[in-house]
Amino acid sequence: MKIRKLLGAVAVVLAVTVGATGCGSRPGTAAPAARSVEGHGYDFRAARVIGSTKIDHAFTDMVFDGAGQAHVVVRDPGGTGVGMAWDRSCAWLQLYTGDAEPPLPSRLGLAVEPMTCPPDAFNTGTDLVRLVPGDPHRVAWRIFAA
Repeated sequence: MKIRKLLGAVAVVLAVTVGATGCGSRPGTAAPAARSVEGHGYDFRAARVIGSTKIDHAFTDMVFDGAGQAHVVVRDPGGTGVGMAWDRSCAWLQLYTGDAEPPLPSRLGLAVEPMTCPPDAFNTGTDLVRLVPGDPHRVAWRIFAA
């Protein structure tokens, strides 16, 4: 596969697997109340191609494995992939397909961001981590070949 052939639409051909059973609303819209991904276009619990699905959403209700890790895996059509795993300190995952209005280039990649809280948490308080001066807060994630 040649990158030149994909330029401008890379995210369209990527297959994504996300261990999340909930999805919140887009940033900047109504409060990100999570709803089930069951039967919805944002259900990526089983690997599937992104295609025309526009994603700018926070996923939640993450599925953590026995080691306390949640995962996302992204693969190209040839099966080559990359994954990310994170610990329970990140209960949310933001995915963004990078959709832009023409003439700007669109879908040149996929943003994957584990988060401790959903968008707008400073206003809603949902899962917001509050620290007093001197208190540490640690999160951990890793990137791996898949």
